[in-house]
Amino acid sequence: MAFTAPFQTESLFSVDPGQTGFRAVTTYTLQQGYALFDLPRFEGFYRFHNDIEVDIAIPVELSIGSSTYYNCGSTTVVLNYRIHDSSNESWIPSIGVGPQLSFPSALGDHHIGTSYMHGYLPLIAEKDFGPWNAVGNLAVGINPGSGEKSYGFAGASLTREITQPLRLGAELYYQSSPQTGLKDVVAFNVGGKLKLGNNQQLYFAVGRGLVNGANADRFHTYFAYQINF
Repeated sequence: MAFTAPFQTESLFSVDPGQTGFRAVTTYTLQQGYALFDLPRFEGFYRFHNDIEVDIAIPVELSIGSSTYYNCGSTTVVLNYRIHDSSNESWIPSIGVGPQLSFPSALGDHHIGTSYMHGYLPLIAEKDFGPWNAVGNLAVGINPGSGEKSYGFAGASLTREITQPLRLGAELYYQSSPQTGLKDVVAFNVGGKLKLGNNQQLYFAVGRGLVNGANADRFHTYFAYQINF
């Protein structure tokens, strides 16, 4: 899951039709036995059609545990496709998919990226209600490798425009275990987006696991700067 801003629950698009966007991301995740940072992750977006966007993410990651490692993580490519575009008069949400492929990295055995090609397929539903925006995901992650397991994800987020430049909200999500020895986790995030003009935004979030958090998700943060052209 590479293109969340600022939540784990994926939204359909990151830029408007015809726009290109770039995002610099820093994250921090504390898990049992180690801490993982994106320092930084670079993401790019191009929406060449009203219903189609192509994204790429290249992370540089720092893993701190019994040893410390810093290297490029797994490059991820995403194709976002909207199947149904909701009208303002309809209660039915916009629906789309965002299949992702993550490619092997140099240090996949040290919590940095993966030693195998991975896949992730979310079904995305999104709807605006005046100043409110609701997003829901059902997804499956294909996670090959020794000790790894394919997993499921279900998440929902709700945000509201507080002022014209500021949007705040929260999400709740469930993810089944992706590794032997890890438990399923239920976690939350609170965060938002601050517009810095017509083409710049700041994203921010903080959260932790609610169920089995000590085992799989003790604490995490997200901060990003995005510019569109």
